[in-house]
Amino acid sequence: MPEGSPCRAEAPAFLAQVEAAQAEVLRNRPDLFSGGSVRNEDAYVQEVARVLRTKGLCAAQGGPKDEVAVKSTNEWNDQYDIVLGSGQPWTSYQVTCRPARF
Repeated sequence: MPEGSPCRAEAPAFLAQVEAAQAEVLRNRPDLFSGGSVRNEDAYVQEVARVLRTKGLCAAQGGPKDEVAVKSTNEWNDQYDIVLGSGQPWTSYQVTCRPARF
């Protein structure tokens, strides 16, 4: 994050929802995976965001592109890194941004 950014580590609010969305994508979109790795990072992150939106949250591919941004209000959002550099799916809370970045 840039210096002076309104983003900092707090308690993650949507971790369970992000993990559930990832599990749903893994079950329903096997075409996005190969040998346990994500084949198309953009498609995977966008699909996780889509699933989160079907659950009533606002979600989008974040910046960097291997993150998903999640919010339920414009006051703040959480960022989750959901793809390791090796292409393995995972979940790691990054920061909370106030106000929301998207």
